[in-house]
Amino acid sequence: MKIMKKLAAFALALCLVLPMHSIVGYAADGKVSFTDPSTKTGETVEVTCALRAGGKGLKSFDITLEYDTEYLAFESGDNGVTKESNGVIKYSGTSQGDIRIGFTMKFVALKEGTTKIEVKESAGVTAGGETINCNNGNSTIAIAQGTKEVVLPETETGGTDIPVTVDGISYNLSDNFKNADIPAGFKEVTLSYEGTDRRFIQDENGGVTLGYLVDAEGEGNFFQYNSADFTFSAYVIVTVSPSTSIVLQKAESGLEIPKGYQEVKLTVNDNEFPAWQSMSKEGFYLVYAMNSNTGEKSFYQYDTIEESYQRYVEDEAETEKTASTAKTNKIMQFIEKHLMFVMIAVAVVLLILIVIIIVLAVKLRHRNLELDDLYESGEGHIDEDSFEDDYDGDTGVRRIDKEDDTHKKENEDEYDDDYEYEEDDMYDDEYDDEDDEYDFDEDEDDYVSFIDLD
Repeated sequence: MKIMKKLAAFALALCLVLPMHSIVGYAADGKVSFTDPSTKTGETVEVTCALRAGGKGLKSFDITLEYDTEYLAFESGDNGVTKESNGVIKYSGTSQGDIRIGFTMKFVALKEGTTKIEVKESAGVTAGGETINCNNGNSTIAIAQGTKEVVLPETETGGTDIPVTVDGISYNLSDNFKNADIPAGFKEVTLSYEGTDRRFIQDENGGVTLGYLVDAEGEGNFFQYNSADFTFSAYVIVTVSPSTSIVLQKAESGLEIPKGYQEVKLTVNDNEFPAWQSMSKEGFYLVYAMNSNTGEKSFYQYDTIEESYQRYVEDEAETEKTASTAKTNKIMQFIEKHLMFVMIAVAVVLLILIVIIIVLAVKLRHRNLELDDLYESGEGHIDEDSFEDDYDGDTGVRRIDKEDDTHKKENEDEYDDDYEYEEDDMYDDEYDDEDDEYDFDEDEDDYVSFIDLD
C-alpha cells in the first residue's frame, strides 16, 4: 500500500514537471551584438553583426537594420544581406547547429561625426526549434575627417545624382534621405527615372509622389514628382480644416480656367504657384490643388484677407455677369488700343447720317414747292359744289348716280304721303269710336249720376 502511494506521488510530480519543462524549452534567450568600428570620410568601413543563444546550436537568424544615409552609404554585404531600400538592410541566414550566426556589411563613410546602425526587428530559432528572445544591441561608428574624396557606390543611388530644374532653379535628384525625414502618411517606393531605379516616397492613396532634391548648397527637400511628364514642382500642403488638407498643383495642360479670372503668380511658403485673380471680387484668387484625402484635383478659392481656402463652385449668374464684364472690358480695351481708327469710323458714320438727312430734307422741300405750284395754277383745285353733290355732308358717303338718287327721293316722298294719309284716317276712325263709347250727357245731373255709378 505504501508502495502504491509512493508511485502515485511520483507520477503526480512528473506530470507537474513536464509542462514546466515544455514552457522553458520553447523560450530561449539570445543576444544580437555588433562591432563598433572607427573610420574616416571617403573610406570603407566594415560592420559585423552576430546572434548567439547561450551556447545553443542555431537554425536560422532574420534581422532588419536601419542606418543614417547622411553618414553611411551601403556598399556590399555577405550572402543573405539585401538592401530593402536606402537606409534599410535585411539579413536572412541559416546554420547546421552552429552556436553563432553572423554576417558582415560594408559602408562608405560620407560625413564626419558619430552614427549608429540599429535593429528594427529580429528573430532567431535554435536547432531544437526553440524561438529565441533576442536582446538587440547596436553598432556605433565614429567617422573622422579624411583626405579621400567621397565616392558613392552605384548600389546606393542607382547611379550618380541626376540634375533637374524646378522653376528655373537647379537641383540634383538624390536617394540620400533619412527614413526619419519621410513625412507621416508616406512610404518609400522605387520608381524608374531616366533608366535607373530611384528612391521615392508616396502617400497612402498613391496620388502624391515625392522625390528628394538637393540644391547647390547641399540642402535637400522633398518635391512633388509628376510621372506624366517627369517633372518636379514644389510640394506645399495647406490645411483647409482639421480633417482636410490640399496640395497646391501646377496648371495641367488643357486646364479650363473659369471666366472672369486672369492669371497671376501667388507666393506660398516662398514658392510660386499659378493663380487666377477675380476681376469682379477684390482679394479673391483661384488655385489648382489636390485633396490629400481623396486625391481629387479641383479649383479652390483663396481669400487673401482672411487667408483661408475653400472649394470653388462656379455660379452661373456670376459667370454670366463676369462674361458680360469681360466682353465690356474687351470692347473698351479694343477702343483704347485702336482709338484713332474708332474715332475715324464714328466720324464717317456721322457724316453719312448727316448727308442722308440733308438729301431727305431737300427732297421734301422740292415736293412741297411742287404742290404749292400745282394749287396756284388751278390744276389741283377741287370743285366744292361738285364735291357737295357727290358726297353726303353728314355721312361722307359718295352718291354714285344723281338721277337714281332723285328718283329714289321722289318715291320716298310719295310713300310718306300715303303713309300720312292712311295714318290720319286710322286715327280719325279710332277717335270717333272713342267718342261714341264715351258719349256723356252734358247735363250736370247725368254727369253726377255717372260718377256715382262709378
